[in-house]
Amino acid sequence: MTDGGGAPLSIGFHTLPEDWVAFNTWHLAHSGAVRRMRIVHWVVVYLILVAVIVGALIIEAWVLAPAGAVLALLLALSLRRNSRRQAVALAESMYGESEAGYGLGRQTLTIDGDWLALEGESWSQRVHLRWVRAIESTDTHHFIYYGPLHAYYVPKQRLTSGDLEAFIEELRARSQGVRAGEPSEPRVNHPRP
Repeated sequence: MTDGGGAPLSIGFHTLPEDWVAFNTWHLAHSGAVRRMRIVHWVVVYLILVAVIVGALIIEAWVLAPAGAVLALLLALSLRRNSRRQAVALAESMYGESEAGYGLGRQTLTIDGDWLALEGESWSQRVHLRWVRAIESTDTHHFIYYGPLHAYYVPKQRLTSGDLEAFIEELRARSQGVRAGEPSEPRVNHPRP
């Protein structure tokens, strides 16, 4: 879809490692798969707690019951706090102080025909609009999911060109209800010469 002048509709923005962290922490907080994983973790915590209490009853060592309860509680709290810390550590290990990593730096996101294209300084990627599964918005970002674990992340505060809200509205309209079915062509990555 074009912006009325015949040209593809585009926005420009600049991404930093903190945007990658924001996406991953948001995803960890809202993903169904992650929610199920957390439920499993809590079940494990409760099983440990029950096992320690039952063990204490069997061997009549009551001192183990409070120690087991404290251990289970500490495990539960550490699982909850580690998700953001792990996302930050992974971003730091991937990007360090550099802004030149894949998915970082100056970028342009374009709706061009039936494709959504993202271009960086030395790379480009495009997906068919039918692959856009969801567009999630926070106070600071738009996350455009093109798979269950993959998204383009657009920081609202570092927009360099285009009308972000008009772009997102057009993208929502174009991709709404097209989750079913396969695209006419597979997703394509295009390295620049």
